Amino acid sequence: MEFLRVEKADGIAKVILARGKVNAINEFVIDELTACFRELAADDATKAVILTGQGKFFTYGFDIPEFLNYKQEDFLRYLTKFTSFYGDIFLYPKPVIAALSGHTMAGGCMIAIACD
Repeated sequence: MEFLRVEKADGIAKVILARGKVNAINEFVIDELTACFRELAADDATKAVILTGQGKFFTYGFDIPEFLNYKQEDFLRYLTKFTSFYGDIFLYPKPVIAALSGHTMAGGCMIAIACD
């Protein structure tokens, strides 16, 4: 994974957003988060997940400068993935704790609110 780090100990998986200084969320981050959480859901040894960010930001939210170059259909594809991800987190079969390591804005706040 390019933008995530996962640490496992004692049945707890710690998923760390690690994308630059502000952990901005783009389509690649959502794809990695989705795949990571699906893998952890299937892992019987993982009893709970902690989601956090590196540095002074949990996440700044959407990577707005990147999305300025998206066509409407590309942004719609991203929004569909994003809303699916936070819906999956809300309904996740294991406890998910948002450890807000710092600023949590916009889309990042939506993800945090979906956690337990």
